[in-house]
Amino acid sequence: MIIGIQGGKGSFNELALQDFCERNDLSGVQVKYLFTTEKVLQALVAGEITYGQFAIHNTLGGLVIETLSVLGTYSFQVVEHFSIAIRHNLMKLPSVSTKELTEIMAHDQVLKQCAGTLQKKYSHLEQKTGEGDLADTAAAAQALYEGKMPEATAILGNPLLADLYQLETIATDLQDSADNRTTFLIVSRRE
Repeated sequence: MIIGIQGGKGSFNELALQDFCERNDLSGVQVKYLFTTEKVLQALVAGEITYGQFAIHNTLGGLVIETLSVLGTYSFQVVEHFSIAIRHNLMKLPSVSTKELTEIMAHDQVLKQCAGTLQKKYSHLEQKTGEGDLADTAAAAQALYEGKMPEATAILGNPLLADLYQLETIATDLQDSADNRTTFLIVSRRE
């Protein structure tokens, strides 16, 4: 079984998939990191994956626009919808001081979920969402680690990214509310 997910390695999409697999007693699942909802749905329709998974709504950020913009383009059926708790940390390269940071990179949904906190604590840093696959925060964290983006960039996202990409955590729980949950869909090809 191959499940394609909207995020990269270390993303909340990966955590959501782990939750789904544990609750449904699934093992041996192969994960295909597709980074965007459109790529998930393209792979599903093309028969490259068995199931797809993507975020559709967050309690703080609202509807996931990236997902909403492509839903009507592809034919699929919903297998399950579920939500998980989301906590955001701010991370940077250990070789860069906090004072040297110039921007925060994250998925636009992440920036929405932390908007108030970022305004209060980090208004001096430019907020950015990457293009293409880099719209995914996990992909941006990997690019930062690999030297493919400015070193003065901080990553806002899943705390697991710090260990995965050797980043230093400089702030924890930056979401605007402790009750921050994202709803995900598991989808299959329409029969």
